[in-house]
Amino acid sequence: MVLLEVCNEFELPLPVAQDHDVAALTILAIQMLDTAHDIITCPRDVHLGDEGNLAVILARENNTTIQEGMELAETTAGVVGSLCHSRTAGGSCQDS
Repeated sequence: MVLLEVCNEFELPLPVAQDHDVAALTILAIQMLDTAHDIITCPRDVHLGDEGNLAVILARENNTTIQEGMELAETTAGVVGSLCHSRTAGGSCQDS
């Protein structure tokens, strides 16, 4: 929601932006973008020695290779994507 607002020079009305479901979807969307960004920039971040990349952190925490860290990050993105999908696929998000 945030990127749509910025890119389209549009701002959600405050009651809509403060809605529990909209806020939850906004957080999930940000998490997906952050995870995708870290997966895409992982090779560059490793080259630069940036240890703040999600894949690098996951590799270190799980005592695996960077490649396996990237795969773990992709799994994380899939889980977040599934959460987004389940919150938007019919029915109320209030039920979750």
